[in-house]
Amino acid sequence: MPIVTERDAQERLRSLVQQCKTRLGIDRMPSYEGPNHPLALLLNIEIREQQGVLHGGNYIPGELPYITIDPYVSSPERLNFTFFHEVTHHLLRGDGELYGFLDDHAPTKFGRVLEDYCNIGAAEFLIPYADVKAIFRSKGFSMGLLPELDASYPASRPAIAIQMAQCAQHQCVVIICEQKMLSQQDGTLIPGGFVADQNPSLVATYSSSSPSFQYRSGINVRIPPDHIISSVYTQKTCLRGKAAIPVHSGRQWIVDCDAIYYVGKVYAAFNVTSPPSLDQPAFNFLD
Repeated sequence: MPIVTERDAQERLRSLVQQCKTRLGIDRMPSYEGPNHPLALLLNIEIREQQGVLHGGNYIPGELPYITIDPYVSSPERLNFTFFHEVTHHLLRGDGELYGFLDDHAPTKFGRVLEDYCNIGAAEFLIPYADVKAIFRSKGFSMGLLPELDASYPASRPAIAIQMAQCAQHQCVVIICEQKMLSQQDGTLIPGGFVADQNPSLVATYSSSSPSFQYRSGINVRIPPDHIISSVYTQKTCLRGKAAIPVHSGRQWIVDCDAIYYVGKVYAAFNVTSPPSLDQPAFNFLD
């Protein structure tokens, strides 16, 4: 089917992932297994393991595409997410119509949209869309389901949260927050190490919008100390209440917030009932 809307694009990506699983004869993708991973062999992608790879992994396109990945960078769950994120880069480049749609409809922030879609693809590899949809039909949508899903799938917790957003029937944006070091000059994340005269900030490091929500929230946004997310992080608890969606511009769009502290991070869903008066092209950024 032709790709006309962002929902079509997301369905196409999920279809590409499912095709890989079908060709391998499996329902759930195995964890990262090193350079001879069956998925890499299927797609004719070389895997090069090396320490110190920026962000833990990188996809290099070309006639002989390859992925560089640092197998020692973090937890197995994070390694799994990184590997399948980079594989999704390959799938997107291999589908000219899908790649062209993303490029045409997000010309000013194409890199950001591409990374969002690679996160969606990684989540689909590790925690199938159909499984999460079935759980939501049975139990409803709640960030409180995150620990249950974490116990059942070999995915990183951010991947699970991203898939939860993708499976939501209502308009929402899911944001994952943790403490990070930020540059005092421009607010960007410092890639490792601490600055002696600076304290870490609570920031939004991932975000994902539900298919029916036509806006994207910012990443690397500082969370104000009076925000419900800060309270959840400090108290290591779960809370519900009204709160503004975190964005760089400081726009005050206050909606229902459902937030939970889990293993060092806050996972928050901002559930939207009435959108603001903004133009609504594909990939409209709130920040």
